[in-house]
Amino acid sequence: LAWLMLQQKKEGAVAMAASAVALAPKHPAILDTYAMTLKEEKKLPEALVAEKKAVALAPDMPQFKLNLAKIHLAMGDTAQAKKELDALSKLGGAYGNQAEVAAMMKALTQ
Repeated sequence: LAWLMLQQKKEGAVAMAASAVALAPKHPAILDTYAMTLKEEKKLPEALVAEKKAVALAPDMPQFKLNLAKIHLAMGDTAQAKKELDALSKLGGAYGNQAEVAAMMKALTQ
């Protein structure tokens, strides 16, 4: 529900995601959603902590790493964002969202 609220930019997504995290604090997808709701509300340090937890729990989920790169970019940390994007780029066809990775990499060089 929090993810849908986030997509629709409705209020309450952070609270909904926080409730889910309280129920399942080690579920990587829930932590990822929570991080992205925090990012949307510009609570970037908290978003970074939550996304790093999601990546640590599910290191083989490239989407979480992409979201981590997005948070780093929002924080102005282009070096860390580039590091994450480089790793995703190396996955090639194993990660189907290469177009977004390439677009973000291009934006870093402009």
